[in-house]
Amino acid sequence: MTNSGTTHLKQHSCVIDGSIYGNIDVNDILRGRTVISTHIQSASRSCRQRIKDLLQEPYNSRCLSISPDFWCDKYKQVAYLSVTVVIVDKDFKYYTIGLFCKPFQES
Repeated sequence: MTNSGTTHLKQHSCVIDGSIYGNIDVNDILRGRTVISTHIQSASRSCRQRIKDLLQEPYNSRCLSISPDFWCDKYKQVAYLSVTVVIVDKDFKYYTIGLFCKPFQES
């Protein structure tokens, strides 16, 4: 977003749109990489907390299923390990949540 060429192009587009919306400075509406990075971190924290809250009651009641999965990407020749949790909540909603998926390296 900090490239001057793309910023100029986007500003030109905003000038065209300005006939409808008035004067718009592209720097007022574009988000830089630090703002996006902060937003991604905040969104991931929020998502992890929602998953934790969702899993808390089934975990305490010992009513959840945890399934590991090991598979290989034939194209990249990379092995992966993933873990999935399956629950049914108190309202009988069925959830499948992938907790992680990482490349697996033998030690």
